[in-house]
Amino acid sequence: MIKELKWWRMALVSGNGTVLWHVGPTGLYQRWQWKGTFSDDVPADVIQIFTNACPYGYGWAWAQERQAFTWTAEERRHHINIFEAQTVLRLLEADSPAFARCRILLWCGNLVTVNAIRKGSSSSPIMRDIVRSISAICMQHHILLWPVHIAGKLNVTVDGLSRGIVSARSDGWSLNTAIMN
Repeated sequence: MIKELKWWRMALVSGNGTVLWHVGPTGLYQRWQWKGTFSDDVPADVIQIFTNACPYGYGWAWAQERQAFTWTAEERRHHINIFEAQTVLRLLEADSPAFARCRILLWCGNLVTVNAIRKGSSSSPIMRDIVRSISAICMQHHILLWPVHIAGKLNVTVDGLSRGIVSARSDGWSLNTAIMN
């Protein structure tokens, strides 16, 4: 109970006494929601972010940014739901200043993570802590985050990033000599 109260105190302090999150019949939700599907047009002012995780690693892509990381041996003991939620948290920890005062459409391949973030909680204590940290970052930076499930077959780039198949950045390049001559 003390942990719950501390979280709400932080939420109120970071929002100058107001909270962007509202309690509804299914849990916490935001004022902004997106009802479309993957093939639908997304409003121009919305940042689309794609995330993915697997037991090997995790990654994300947005705009021209691509990041890929591997889990430590200790982290690998967690369930895939934790991997996916932790990926979203690390994305926000790394890039939240760039998302300040923005609407984000988060494409995530894990439905449990999507639902936990939308609800603002989870029955899993680890997941609940991660989701609360995600919410806290969003409140501190005035980020309106709406997670949506994406089928793995459509999440190709970040799936490759998380599995170490696709490089986040190319380490080397060369000019095509056939063109240069």
